[in-house]
Amino acid sequence: MIIQSKRSLRIAHVTDCHIYNNTRVISSMKRMFTGLEAMEDKPSIIINTGDTILDANFKKRSIIEERWEIWSRITSAVSMPIYSLLGNHDVVLPPVFRFLKALYNPFPDKILALQTLKMPGLYYSFNLNGWKFIGLNSIAKRYALDDKQFEWLDRELASTTLPVCIFSHVPLVSVASFIYHLQKKRWWAFPRKEMQSDSFKLQALFKQYKNVKLCLSGHVHYTDDVEYNGVRYLCGGAVCGEWWKGPSDQFPPEYTIIDLYEDGKVEKQLVYLTHDQ
Repeated sequence: MIIQSKRSLRIAHVTDCHIYNNTRVISSMKRMFTGLEAMEDKPSIIINTGDTILDANFKKRSIIEERWEIWSRITSAVSMPIYSLLGNHDVVLPPVFRFLKALYNPFPDKILALQTLKMPGLYYSFNLNGWKFIGLNSIAKRYALDDKQFEWLDRELASTTLPVCIFSHVPLVSVASFIYHLQKKRWWAFPRKEMQSDSFKLQALFKQYKNVKLCLSGHVHYTDDVEYNGVRYLCGGAVCGEWWKGPSDQFPPEYTIIDLYEDGKVEKQLVYLTHDQ
């Protein structure tokens, strides 16, 4: 007799919403969350892997505050807990430009983002229904973990025997990142701009911990599903598609419903979105 694995929980993975003050954007976002709430078998939680707002880079304080207020307003009626991360568009700039940012927009945008997203820290973990979830800060060191965060991740993995889902903004392993660079003819920037530059270091770490089962990410606006060395890597397509202008190349706007099972099995289904006109 075949014993069926029991589902532990269902999650919704959303990424790259890139919200700004636009009637079409706001109504489309509301409709997405209304659809999640209306599901007969709705998710237990939502994981948001960043780039929640459209471009904090060199924006005035009032504009950034307005965009975070829109996210708060839209999600205020959502009954499911939302676990979020920061994306590169949420907080600004590589170090070389920070002095310009300080002159143009001198306020702690990272603190505002953390507060609005109700994040306990730049990276964090939690357990739920027999799984351990670990949220990483991809933008700590230009799309890599700094030493402190990497050591923390090692300790977190060593402390559990539960199946582990790691989520990050920037992909850890991704075909989508590579294809994106071929598509855009930016081969010179791969993987620096679209995949974490410490990918090999992270893969070596995961090889020590066989209970790492799933890694979720966004950032690329493309969708892929890669199983590599015993870990499944899902890069989610952007909720905004191509910056709210339609599909991002061949990838329409979407989010992902993911079922996690007691034995570490992962099943997914893509939900394609039609933006309001």
